[in-house]
Amino acid sequence: EKTLCPAWAETFAVDLGHDEIREHPTLVVTCEDHDLVGGNDFMGFFEVPLTGLEHGRSRGWHELRKDPTKPKLDVSGELEIVLRWRHSPDRVFAPF
Repeated sequence: EKTLCPAWAETFAVDLGHDEIREHPTLVVTCEDHDLVGGNDFMGFFEVPLTGLEHGRSRGWHELRKDPTKPKLDVSGELEIVLRWRHSPDRVFAPF
């Protein structure tokens, strides 16, 4: 559907082990316009720091930013994202 105010009700789950989480974990979100013919069009990106969200929830609007390697591309818009970081008992390391 063609619209300037699209709405997605998408859910993504990413399982991370303790050894996969860096000192300052950051979620990088890239937004693209999907084209049936040709390549997708880059619309912008943003980063969400995950530090402090452990076992919590966050909801907020994030402004799309330009790709620093492609400064001539115009970027505008923002996305609302809801994050929930939760403990997964089946991912707990039990050495003994």
